[in-house]
Amino acid sequence: MLLELAIADAYGADFEYAEETIANNDLSRYVEHPRFRLNPGSYTDDTQMSIAIAEVIVSQVP
Repeated sequence: MLLELAIADAYGADFEYAEETIANNDLSRYVEHPRFRLNPGSYTDDTQMSIAIAEVIVSQVP
């Protein structure tokens, strides 16, 4: 499930706070976000927080 979350986060990050023109991206090429300079495939703090929560849960398992 974490993998799917990270993929969705990396995909969705390009649409956050973007104008409508970027929302028409047909995924045939990489379109850089007009505000944020993320490398293709980068994930955001949302995925990093999910990873940290998963690590804590796993460390608590006896």
